[in-house]
Amino acid sequence: DNTARLMALPFNEKLLMLVPPALYYRRRIENEIRTGEPELAILRELMPDGGTAIDVGANQGFFAFALSEVADRVVSFEANPDYARFAKWMLRGRAEVRVALAAVYDAQQ
Repeated sequence: DNTARLMALPFNEKLLMLVPPALYYRRRIENEIRTGEPELAILRELMPDGGTAIDVGANQGFFAFALSEVADRVVSFEANPDYARFAKWMLRGRAEVRVALAAVYDAQQ
């Protein structure tokens, strides 16, 4: 059976939905910059102000939050409905979150 199993949102991550979104995302982005996503620190240099940004594989939405500081509109896609629900709740209108039951991957790997 090739059906992908979606990982449920762990309880401790559900509790994060009680944290004010700006506080949660700013802390998360600072951590991600230090631990493997340095482009978050230079988004304003990488993309022009305005326009529409696309976040594919939104997970909890921290890229969407960061993109919303630069873009006029952010559309995020997440295959896992639990993570999409988390992002939609926490982003609260900063990004349009869509559930897309599909995955994006490199077919050559």
